[in-house]
Amino acid sequence: MLPQRFVTGPFTSPLRTCVPGPLASLSLVLQPWLLQPLTGRSAGEFSGRAVDVSQLGSGALDALCNASQEACEAGKLDPFWMTFAARAASFPQTPPTLALEALARSGVGAAAEVLGCSVRHYLRRFRGAMGLPPATWLRIRRWETAVGALAGHETTSLAELSLRHGFSDQAHLARDTRAIADASPARLRRLLWEKAGHWSLQPAHVRLIQDTDDAHP
Repeated sequence: MLPQRFVTGPFTSPLRTCVPGPLASLSLVLQPWLLQPLTGRSAGEFSGRAVDVSQLGSGALDALCNASQEACEAGKLDPFWMTFAARAASFPQTPPTLALEALARSGVGAAAEVLGCSVRHYLRRFRGAMGLPPATWLRIRRWETAVGALAGHETTSLAELSLRHGFSDQAHLARDTRAIADASPARLRRLLWEKAGHWSLQPAHVRLIQDTDDAHP
């Protein structure tokens, strides 16, 4: 049973949940490293979990939740975005330096070399910022890219799509899809095509807060 207000971190496997009645929700999707300034805890503490906000003791997070609930009940989200924008002003203005291009291209050793640090230091830095070890992050990133291609209405075979997106073969894609989404690639593709209008498959409505020059969203 999901609590009314909760925080989650990066997920590497499905989380089965239920709610007691009709679902109306507002989600804030943040980069993992922003969980620290917002909650006082690292992203890794939320990985694969849904943590009740009432257990965190975060005044800033409580204020955001209250503002979002009041805005939703009033049918006006502008006051909430103003509250969130004010809070976002205290967030780090730039992401932590993790040499992600070198990591994706050549691995942890290359990324550590770019940053001039040891592999051990890089692994600590990466996990602290992203909530996952680099290998797991790369695996999820590769899978998400493949899912984006699955959603496209093209007739590319699953075998070809697998190789195009860095999987060793179709069976490799199938294993990761079952582990991460509890479905086969074929079933996931069918759902994405046949139920494209379903609310759960719609793209998120994104508002960029940090990238604005002033305090307004």
